[in-house]
Amino acid sequence: MERFAGIPIPSKTNPLHDSLMVGRAVWAAVFALLLALAVVNLISGEALLVLKAQWLVGRSLPAAGELIRQELFFTYMLTLRYAALAVFWLVALLIFWRQPDDWVALLVSWALLLNPFSLAIGDENPWQTLVSFLGLGFLVYLLFVFPDGRFLPQTSRNRILLVLIIILTPFISFVILSANLPHYAPDEIGYGAFLFTLGVVMLGGVSGQIFRYRNVADPGQRQQTRWVLFGLSFQLVWISWWLLWISGLPAALGIGQSTQALVGLHINLFVPLLLPATFGVAMLRHGLWSSTPLINRALVYGMLSIIIIILYIFIVGALGLLFQWRGSLLTALLATGVVAVVFQPLRSRLQQSVNRMMYGERDDPLGMLTRLTRQLEQAGSPEAILPALAETVASSLK
Repeated sequence: MERFAGIPIPSKTNPLHDSLMVGRAVWAAVFALLLALAVVNLISGEALLVLKAQWLVGRSLPAAGELIRQELFFTYMLTLRYAALAVFWLVALLIFWRQPDDWVALLVSWALLLNPFSLAIGDENPWQTLVSFLGLGFLVYLLFVFPDGRFLPQTSRNRILLVLIIILTPFISFVILSANLPHYAPDEIGYGAFLFTLGVVMLGGVSGQIFRYRNVADPGQRQQTRWVLFGLSFQLVWISWWLLWISGLPAALGIGQSTQALVGLHINLFVPLLLPATFGVAMLRHGLWSSTPLINRALVYGMLSIIIIILYIFIVGALGLLFQWRGSLLTALLATGVVAVVFQPLRSRLQQSVNRMMYGERDDPLGMLTRLTRQLEQAGSPEAILPALAETVASSLK
């Protein structure tokens, strides 16, 4: 509070700052509540009972029983779940503590706090459902505003298109999956449609991050975006695995349901851990350029995986609708053949696109020299040559 002639004068308030303070206070209260629930569930044994009742754990028991005793397997899975939960919450708390004046950092903290809560409370609990959907909403929204807080797309037409895609994709994917997988229960088909929709929305968010990286971000923000894209690329692999399971390809290749469930359990735990790791690095450290090759490969193979899975499901679905070849070996062979043919050209095209996004035109020196020559010709005066040269080289090589 300021003073004039010894009299206190109320200072002007900042609505954004006040909202940030309220959000941080609510975050702290929710964190304390969720932490208490997680500890109580662990001490009381409720977390272990919930773990044993989960359908994915039950399906994986035959495969796990060939490796270790059942009770030891339950203890092992519970330890992994709480370790993963601790990673999410520690990173969320660290970002919350180190970035007190950044509302994007608060949004990241909310996403990391709420998303893994099912690890402690269970998938069937109504509290978990509410908390998980809130956390997923924070995460999806974050893809469209990270790292500078500006929502992309910014045009009204593109935003309407985004909303229509989000609304229509669940219905379209549910119809396609129901027509081609009649032996699955409606709730399993619904889960598949949800995963497909989530994948589409995440692809939209990743596309927005790439656009922001190329056209909007400054060098520091590009560093942050690189790490986020690295973590997100593996989430696409996670979604691809579940779509692959639903498609029936692993079963057609002779992989048992129990083995698929056991693999899925570990994918559920380890792949999402890249989110707190990469968001933590993006928010708390900026100068890690040595990660560029790793991020490059993760982007290429992450996008390649999701495209291949979607292509395979589309081919199987189309053949099923046209010729009623649902679940046949011939359908799987034809789809696998098409995927094998397009794999290498698609990988090469994706590699070129990612290289151009991250490194500019370094793989096309002739094109860069042509552009440089054109810029120098347009420079006009000798004094303008050096700035034109610097600008062209910087933009061409990112």
